[in-house]
Amino acid sequence: MIFLKYVIKYIALFLLAVLIPFFIWLYSGISINSITFKNISVKNLYIKLEDKLTLKADSLEVFTTHSDTSTDIGKTVTRVLKYLKSFKNIEIKKLKVDDKVLFLSLKNSKIEVSNDNYKLLAIINSRTNYINLNILSLLDKKSSIALYGDINYKLRSRLLDFNFRSKEFSSLKSILDNFSLNNTVKEWSLQRVQAKSYKLLSLSGEVQIFRDGSFKLREHKLKANLEFRDVDIFFHKQLDPISSDSFVLSYSKDSLNFNLVRPVYRHKDLSGSTISIKNLTKDSSYLALKIKMNSRYDHIMSEMLNAYDLKLPISQKEGSLDTTFYATIPFNESENSYVVDVVLGVGDLYIDNFKIITKGGKVHYEKGLLELGTVEIEDQIHSGVVNGSIDLKTKIADLSYDTKYLKIGETDKEFFSLKNRLLHLKLDYNRATKLDILELESQIVADSNKTVIKIKNINKIKPYVESIKDFTESGDIEISTNDFNRYSFKGSLLELHVF
Repeated sequence: MIFLKYVIKYIALFLLAVLIPFFIWLYSGISINSITFKNISVKNLYIKLEDKLTLKADSLEVFTTHSDTSTDIGKTVTRVLKYLKSFKNIEIKKLKVDDKVLFLSLKNSKIEVSNDNYKLLAIINSRTNYINLNILSLLDKKSSIALYGDINYKLRSRLLDFNFRSKEFSSLKSILDNFSLNNTVKEWSLQRVQAKSYKLLSLSGEVQIFRDGSFKLREHKLKANLEFRDVDIFFHKQLDPISSDSFVLSYSKDSLNFNLVRPVYRHKDLSGSTISIKNLTKDSSYLALKIKMNSRYDHIMSEMLNAYDLKLPISQKEGSLDTTFYATIPFNESENSYVVDVVLGVGDLYIDNFKIITKGGKVHYEKGLLELGTVEIEDQIHSGVVNGSIDLKTKIADLSYDTKYLKIGETDKEFFSLKNRLLHLKLDYNRATKLDILELESQIVADSNKTVIKIKNINKIKPYVESIKDFTESGDIEISTNDFNRYSFKGSLLELHVF
């Protein structure tokens, strides 16, 4: 026992003799030219102890073996954070892990990491089972684009969430090149949409990290909002672009949505228009267009629809229409789907060469049919409400006309007057525009020069012609006019008493 007592005493004296000078050197600072142990090699190492450790090195190289596949990433992160708390300052000019080379600096809780392509400045905040990395700047050196935001990591659940923003930048390509995106997204982000500047408003999501360090992005949690400024959108190769002051490109639920601000197409206001790409990551992805125009339905609107092989037989010279064009265009299929909704106001509307004056109503196009819903029309010879459909392939329409009045003749000298009757009409515009009024066995033929009214059976109109109500026999009559002010007549009438 006495021997053991002396052994312990001399060991303690030896340790004091070694450790005391070591700590004295450590407080003064220790420099080591080169040191290697296990799989770590350090050159020009300087280490000093004050209240915490300061470590500087010209280079620190780590050779990973990849032999331990059971490493728990959560425990590893916890261990690293525990070690870092012992350091006040760390500066490694060249940190090399296998083939990756970085610069690393840690001052208190502020960390800087950089390589040839990126530079990260952040503040580390940690507490039990939780780490926050406040990103002051994540700079892409090639594009000079800087992101900032937060990364949060929950150690127990190994769940990482992030939220980034940016200042204004001028090129989107350098960012998208870092992601594996399908051709549709690249085409619409880089070619179809051209902007003078961009700004990332938000990019957020969640990543599940597994014990072995592998990870998986939770796609349903990924959301992004990217602002484009001074934009041209080339939505169809045959058409001029839509211009917009700005728009926000948002990503959510596997869809890209273009939320346009004051869009214009050839000086026409398209406010309310939207562009979306649905089912973005699936084979069933498609382009959804909604183009809204409140103006005269002229050649500009016709050209737009013609580009999609929609040749609607309508035009307008006066007034305005609230027109909405919906297009569903699959990227991997040949069959497209188009819908056009038109809200009529006060003005004229030409169906081929047949002119009507509208006060309101709706026109709907889908699958080759043009449907008229509660279209109010009124001019000097007739007034009422039209419903029905037009087959664009056969160029034939079946319509009903709830007539308030239908009259022919000069004011106070009308020779034909019909009121409050439901009429069924058949419109054919294959050549000249022909309108058959079935109940009256009459036909109206119109072209750009004149209008001809053909009455095949005079008995059908006798109740509405005051001057021939007493006729007992039939006949026919044809009335022509160029301006609905002057008329010419021809035909045959039996037992004509007054005409």
